[in-house]
Amino acid sequence: SDSNTYIIGTSQMGKTTMLQTMIYQMIDMYTPDEVNIYIVDCGNMALRPFAAANHVGGVAVGAEEERVKNLFKMVRKEILQRKKRLMEQGVGTHKAYIEAGFRDLPHLVFIIDNYAAFKELFEPLENDITAFSREGQSVGLTMIVTSAHSNSLGYRSSANFGTKIALTCNDSSEYSNLFDRCKTEPKEIPGRG
Repeated sequence: SDSNTYIIGTSQMGKTTMLQTMIYQMIDMYTPDEVNIYIVDCGNMALRPFAAANHVGGVAVGAEEERVKNLFKMVRKEILQRKKRLMEQGVGTHKAYIEAGFRDLPHLVFIIDNYAAFKELFEPLENDITAFSREGQSVGLTMIVTSAHSNSLGYRSSANFGTKIALTCNDSSEYSNLFDRCKTEPKEIPGRG
C-alpha cells in the first residue's frame, strides 16, 4: 500500500501469475472490510474468476467497454468522497485516517492487466490513470499495472509508480528504461524477475 506497482515482462513470463498470487495473498491476509480489489483484465482473462471473491468489487475485461467506463466513473467518485471524508476528520492521508482509529474506508487496490491493450481500447481513460496513480495514494488507492513494455505507461504516469518489477523481457533495453542504468537481467525462466 506504500506505492503503486508497475510490472513488465514478455508474454508468458509470469505477469498474470504474479497478479493472481498478489490477489490470493490479499484475500488471505485481509478482510473485505480492510481491502477492496477492482480489476480490469485486458490480458488472457485469467483474473475473471476473482469476480466471485468477497474482496473483489468487480472484474471488467477489455471487451466490456461500458463496464470498464463505469468502473472508472466509480473510482473517480470514490476518490472525491474519500478526500471529503479525510478533510472532515482533519487528516491528510488514508494512513493517518486508519491510525486515528477509523475503519470505514477499506484500502482500494486497482489492477490493470496488460496496459498496452488497455491503452489501445480505452485511450480516453489514460488521463484517469495518471490522476488515480497520483492522487490515489493519499486516499487509500493503490494501483498495480502490468505491461509487456516499460514505456507503455508513459512518463507522466510511471513517475507515480514507486515499485517497479521486471520479469524477463525480449529487449534488454527494457530494464534500463525501467530502472535507469540497470546492469542485471533476469534469466529466461517464467516468473524470474
